[in-house]
Amino acid sequence: MASENDNSKDTGNRGFAGLSSMVSDVDAALSNAAKKAQPRSDKTAPPAASTTASAFGGGPSKRSEKLDNTAGKSSKSSSVGLWLFGVAVLVALPLMLFVSLGVTLQTPSNGVSATSDAYSMSSTAEEPPLPSAVEPTLPQPSPRPKVAQTKPDRVVDDPELAATCTESDVNPRELSEFNVDRAYPQRTRDQGIEGIVEATLSIDENGLVVGEVITYSNPPGVFDAAVVREANRMRFVPARRNCENVASEFPLEVNFVLAKPCTEGAKNPRKLRDFNVERAYPQRAVDRGTEGSVRATLQIDATGSVVGVIVTSANPPGVFESAVEREARRMRFEPARLNCENVADDYILEVNFVLGE
Repeated sequence: MASENDNSKDTGNRGFAGLSSMVSDVDAALSNAAKKAQPRSDKTAPPAASTTASAFGGGPSKRSEKLDNTAGKSSKSSSVGLWLFGVAVLVALPLMLFVSLGVTLQTPSNGVSATSDAYSMSSTAEEPPLPSAVEPTLPQPSPRPKVAQTKPDRVVDDPELAATCTESDVNPRELSEFNVDRAYPQRTRDQGIEGIVEATLSIDENGLVVGEVITYSNPPGVFDAAVVREANRMRFVPARRNCENVASEFPLEVNFVLAKPCTEGAKNPRKLRDFNVERAYPQRAVDRGTEGSVRATLQIDATGSVVGVIVTSANPPGVFESAVEREARRMRFEPARLNCENVADDYILEVNFVLGE
């Protein structure tokens, strides 16, 4: 921008200098024209004038007057023309100067682009490149110390952690047994085919069956699919190692045996453990010398356990009933049998409380 302003000032100065010189030239030309237009005196007239005038037949005075009149008219016309030319020049010069200044101030776009390009090239060549911006580096947080984490579904490998475990290792345990009756294929049942299948089940940390491998089957391929299908329904308590649940294996053996026709008659419950009268005798009744008897009905389930006691009679009343109920629940029985199966049944119990001599 400074160079452009300097160029404009130089152009203006040159324009004003040219205008001044032109004005000076015009003044000089006007002065010379005025000098030439003035009438010359007789002293300065050429000596051949009289001869020339005589030759034309006129006297010197008359010819001289004609020449003076002609010269005056020509000088007047020349002066008017020169003054008009000077006025035109004076009017035209400022206009030319104004146009010249306008052209200088409003240079073409090509010149501007060239000048700007040249300036950019010179600035690029002269000015050193700016240093690239360096991004500030933030301080990195210090790494957190690693904390040993134990998951419930993994075995503790650290011997120090394992040493704190006081729980003994446990193998997987069945929560739901293999249902042979449901797994028995109906076609083989109808055909009277029996068999055996041995398999190894893979149990995960949650007690679910995730894999089955048939290790033995007889007859081959008859019960395999039934065993795999039913084994997937089983649930287990997972194995425990170092106080954690771990995956393990469980051996499974399934016998497919058809029920035989029952030839056994019905049987009532039979006592396996007798009623202990001495332990059941109330101490207060012993101290008072009270004797008596109690009759009760015991409810025996299919496993032979007493699940209910109903006192039907007691003599004297209210003395031995609770003692009989408490002791009767400690008794064990062989369950009743019906159609070759254990069934629930009732057992009539009579207890006599008699003091010894």
